[in-house]
Amino acid sequence: MAVKVSEYFERYQGPRVQGPAWLPMPPWTVKLPLVDTDLAREVSKHQSPDMLAALTRAKISEFPEYVHIYTDASRSPAGIVGVGGLVRSQSFGIERRFMGRITDGSTVYTGELAAITNALYLIHTVSELRGSRKFVIFSDSLSVLRSFERGCCRTRPYLFAQALVELDDIRQMSAHVELVWIPSHIGIQGNEIADELAGKGASMPQVTIDTGLELHEAYSDVERFIVAKWQSEWTSDSTGSHLRKIEPTVGKKTRLVFRSRPSETLAHRLRLGVCWVNACLCKIGCSQTDLCSQCQVPETVEHLLFQCTSNIVTRVKQKCEELSIPLTLESVLNSCLVLETIREALDRRL
Repeated sequence: MAVKVSEYFERYQGPRVQGPAWLPMPPWTVKLPLVDTDLAREVSKHQSPDMLAALTRAKISEFPEYVHIYTDASRSPAGIVGVGGLVRSQSFGIERRFMGRITDGSTVYTGELAAITNALYLIHTVSELRGSRKFVIFSDSLSVLRSFERGCCRTRPYLFAQALVELDDIRQMSAHVELVWIPSHIGIQGNEIADELAGKGASMPQVTIDTGLELHEAYSDVERFIVAKWQSEWTSDSTGSHLRKIEPTVGKKTRLVFRSRPSETLAHRLRLGVCWVNACLCKIGCSQTDLCSQCQVPETVEHLLFQCTSNIVTRVKQKCEELSIPLTLESVLNSCLVLETIREALDRRL
């Protein structure tokens, strides 16, 4: 593992990785914002969009004297994350929009948190907003708002600390910020605009908001590198061709659970291609011929399961039809039920 990780860092040309950092103010002085997630408990995804929209508008109407801020994040098919936001106040005649592309390799959660942090930065830096004293940020990311409720974030602690610093600066301005969860894609104009801006941010040609990566995302990046290297070696390796037909992709966590130890032993022997078939026995000098005694052709695992005139082939075909799975080596040897059928049909040791 250490060798593979060192090779990763020798080739690494990606964004900076930010380690844990202390808050600039004493933790016990930090005051968390009010977080309203009532709608998450009141609504259900099974409700009609019109009902969801009506309940959401009712919630938004509870903040008539607040400056309304909508934030969102979007991820492109290429994995690029963009953020967007809308700041609107009819009382003050304010409407500002922001969007951007955050550091590549970031998650949507990071995008949602970055969008809220950017909105907090605007509150205490944009002069036309300084006259306001009440702000409400509407977000459709329940996980991010739950982080603010708990006062901690395990995946992006540094970025979360930046958000807390912005909140402290706003509190020193005698301003009040509240975070409210609303459902997405139900026709709420502010949320739809923020979503559109986030999509445009994700299509920007280069990064405009440097959020960096933190340890959680860096670990994931290292893991992806190792799995890709492993896959490349597995695909091009000259050995293990039998198992490669069954498990062509590495890193896939296939867990086979059997009712008995004999079934498990048989399954692994068949999957590895190392069992008591004549083709294998002949290689190690335990059989004078590699031919099947009934068919007079090389007796391999594939022959035993799909071509031989024995009862096993019939039982395997019947079980595959019953389970509606393809009659292939990969499907058969990845199915516990088919493997149990093979063990029951055997009249010899494998």
